Amino acid sequence: MPPRRRPTLATLRRSESTDASVIRYDGSDYELLQMHAHTPAEHTIAGVAPAAELHLVHSGDDGKPLVLSVLATLGDENPTLQPFLDAATGDDGTTAQLDIASILPASLQHWSYRAA
Repeated sequence: MPPRRRPTLATLRRSESTDASVIRYDGSDYELLQMHAHTPAEHTIAGVAPAAELHLVHSGDDGKPLVLSVLATLGDENPTLQPFLDAATGDDGTTAQLDIASILPASLQHWSYRAA
């Protein structure tokens, strides 16, 4: 039986009072709306699901979504993620500030696909 997926416990949303994080992909800009996590990961590599998957959900000027997914494995503590982990243990609606750039991997090598 596959591991049971747990629901998202916390969501990070950008503050309306600050500039949004923006990524450029395939010639278009996408504004960061929120971040959430799945444990275990929704995607697999060679049939193996990493411990967690972080989804950074963006929206383009045309309203089309773009989701940047970061796969995470168990290892040394990552203090950059601590605000998110602390918020995840709180009540629904708990928010936290997080430096998104600091959680991205050094390599930008990636897979991409268009969702239905």
